Amino acid sequence: MNIEIVELLNKKDNTEVYEVIYNNELSIFKTHFIKENFYRELHSLKALSKNKLVPKLVSFKDNFESESFGYLIEEKLAGETLLNFKKVNNIISEEIIWKCGFQLGNLNTSLTKVELCESDIWKYYSADNRKLNFSEYEWRDHFYYQIPIWINTIDKNSININFNNLSEFLLKELKKINNGYLGFIHRDYGFRNILTKNNEISGIIDYEHSMIGDIFFDTTKLIFNDLDFIKDASLVRKFFDGWKAATNIEIDEKKLWLYLTIQGIGAIQWVDKQKLEINRKNNIGYRNKSIDIVKLGLENLKYEGFN
Repeated sequence: MNIEIVELLNKKDNTEVYEVIYNNELSIFKTHFIKENFYRELHSLKALSKNKLVPKLVSFKDNFESESFGYLIEEKLAGETLLNFKKVNNIISEEIIWKCGFQLGNLNTSLTKVELCESDIWKYYSADNRKLNFSEYEWRDHFYYQIPIWINTIDKNSININFNNLSEFLLKELKKINNGYLGFIHRDYGFRNILTKNNEISGIIDYEHSMIGDIFFDTTKLIFNDLDFIKDASLVRKFFDGWKAATNIEIDEKKLWLYLTIQGIGAIQWVDKQKLEINRKNNIGYRNKSIDIVKLGLENLKYEGFN
């Protein structure tokens, strides 16, 4: 394989991302160590190949049987991440936030039902899903399974919430809501995965967590991770204005609080399960923010289990 490593961009337990020169072109080389993540990203890139904001898939290989990893070679898109842009400029404009919402809405609704089914993205959240027809697919099954596990993982000592009935409460609330508009969900749509150039959105990267489900769920990651839900209220409104312009879907406030609460539970347990103490310490601010959002969400959902 004619490849030259230029730079290591990111290294985690489950992935390694490099900037490389492949066949004389600057490209992205991404190694996956979890098979499901590899196939979610692979099928997403294939399904979204007509979207100019999605990296083109150049090459890939599944080495999981022999070497326990797979790799993707992707087009390197122009621009810098919004996360880096914000660090350098210390500001994000309402205009670019509106565009973030608009382009997410476009991404969410870019595939027809036939294309969603044929993409196979939906098959890689449960071994059982691979035996189902798409008509039998229930996107909430992933969260029915994960929420109890997440809650069991959380270090509950410093959080004044009664966790005893929380799992049952959230699952009950999740079952009550309608499925909404079933479409493509990125699931990690935030500043670190949005590229910008000349005040435009130039790319959307990182599809290893993608799934098919209620597209409204996808709005919560950016406002959870990258904006202060209270202090940045005007930016949150702009983001939703952009998303609504692309999808023509109104904001369901109760569903928003439920989805934000689920995001928060997932974020807290992610910090708490870090094996290295330094990683837990480095993410204490993120954990505290997540706790605040979970409390606010539960208050709005009328949960009575506060200590």
